[in-house]
Amino acid sequence: MERFVFVQQKILDAGQSLNKLIFAVSNIPDFFNSFEFALAKSNFLDNVASIMGNIYELRSSTRLKIDLWKLHQQRQADGVLTNWTEGIVPNLMEITQEFEMLADLISTTRSQIEKFVGIVGGQDSRGSDLLTGLSWLLANVANDMAIVEVQPWQLIKPQQKLKRTPKFTLLLRNNNIIPTQPVKATLISSTQARSLFMTPTCPITPGLILLNNEAQFVQEDNSGRLCATFSNLKLKSIVGRVQGGGDLVTKEKYCILFETVVHFRGVNVQIRTISLPMSVQSNISQDRTGLAVIIWDNAFAKMGRLPFEVPSEIEWVKLADAISNKFLSMGGRKLSDDDLQFLFRLANLDPAGNGMISCKQFCQDLLPERQFSLWDWIYATLRLISKDVHIRKMWEEGHLMGCIERDKAEGLLSRCEPGMFLLRFSESVPGAISISSKLVVKNQIVVVSTDPMNLNQLRVTPIPKVVMELDALKWIYPAIPKSNVFENYNPTSFPTSTSKSVIPYKKIKIIIDTTDDNDEPEMTRLGLSTGLDNILSTDLETSWSRDTHCGIGPISFQENCSPPTSQALQLLEIDDSLAACISNHLDMETSYDLLESFLNY
Repeated sequence: MERFVFVQQKILDAGQSLNKLIFAVSNIPDFFNSFEFALAKSNFLDNVASIMGNIYELRSSTRLKIDLWKLHQQRQADGVLTNWTEGIVPNLMEITQEFEMLADLISTTRSQIEKFVGIVGGQDSRGSDLLTGLSWLLANVANDMAIVEVQPWQLIKPQQKLKRTPKFTLLLRNNNIIPTQPVKATLISSTQARSLFMTPTCPITPGLILLNNEAQFVQEDNSGRLCATFSNLKLKSIVGRVQGGGDLVTKEKYCILFETVVHFRGVNVQIRTISLPMSVQSNISQDRTGLAVIIWDNAFAKMGRLPFEVPSEIEWVKLADAISNKFLSMGGRKLSDDDLQFLFRLANLDPAGNGMISCKQFCQDLLPERQFSLWDWIYATLRLISKDVHIRKMWEEGHLMGCIERDKAEGLLSRCEPGMFLLRFSESVPGAISISSKLVVKNQIVVVSTDPMNLNQLRVTPIPKVVMELDALKWIYPAIPKSNVFENYNPTSFPTSTSKSVIPYKKIKIIIDTTDDNDEPEMTRLGLSTGLDNILSTDLETSWSRDTHCGIGPISFQENCSPPTSQALQLLEIDDSLAACISNHLDMETSYDLLESFLNY
């Protein structure tokens, strides 16, 4: 504020000089043609030119603050920011005060120049040039103070009301500005936005039509600022293709142009500003790709960029922070370092590489031996957390371990007491939950992992219901009694059913306890014999499968398929009683008692 006071004083001094000059011209004969007049005129114009330089600096400083506020707003669109490091974000009231002071300085200086031009007429072109420059500066300040205070939802579909009501605001109080037209909203492409960036007054031809796209200004009670809200704004239709390019970075983005005309300090000014980038979708199936485009743009856009340029690759640590913020905003909890390391491994990035990841790697490239991309997995997991109230609660409270590979989870459980279990996101099936547990069956230690349960399955049988009905599950990792975690879940919110819920696929790993009672059990992976290999490849190939990278474990079987023969189970080197038990009781009626409710519930 001290700089504003300094410039105000310079303007007051210039005004006093101007008044003396006017007095001399009016009262001293022939002063208009004297050397003293020429000297006083030159000094006054030099002072005004210096003042205008100060005003330009003040405008740049204030514009930097509003640009910083806009960048912070865009970062927040991807999630809650807990460690904003790009500068202290100014509040809008502070920015409003600076705009008003800046407008006062420009208006006062402009009035002085108009008086001066009235004295000298057309004899000095410098006065006219300064007046033109001040009018231009006033119009640009008016556009600087126009913001989209509430951004529209960044995924837009035809004939659907926007999920968030856009709010256009002028950072100036009502007594300083007079609207002459309503605010109009127009959907424009990134190409048009770039043209507007280069030439703010260029004509715009809308390609996609918005309905209910005009709104009147109203004055806010608390701030006195003028604003216009678009409560029923929607896209009419999509004509032709709205996205192009093979890379998501180059795909077409859209934005909403808000424009109006106001009378500001004696000048009619056209005001224009644009929203954050948007992805136009024809149906809900495109949300996943559209959201990836928007997240990348929001996270990595630079301040003052040409719309809507973003880097094609970025440091993994920055992408990881953006993903973690998205989990915080949608799920109530950020990703831990272990979670982020899991994603790093899932993305198959080279630890010895340059630490960069491209948008194509993030959004489009399929992961090794998978039929989905890294973003596909993240999107499905975020959707699971946000759609399932029980999963979200467990995630927020830290009872859902989340991002951990199956082998690592089973390795943790191998060092725990029987009855320990954990909940994790499936690494092989996006948007699904799996339960891994350590049990004792017929004097054998078994690590059991259910096949992934997706959102539709969890709507039928919620995870808390599953856990509370399984008596074999005692503690949730690392050592919390399950009753402490799940007793507060409301049973009335669970679906009712006359039959027990069934998970169709199960994974079993046999662990042989070869240690003394005082030692931790050791997990032993049994080798695959030729005889069992032949059996698995012939008689049971439709019902059994083996994990090729770790011997026979884990073995998957489907309950409605023929069970494995006793010969196959004996080749696993387990005792005859357990082999016979598994072989004879894999039907859905009796398997409930076999593995402490794990095989059928």
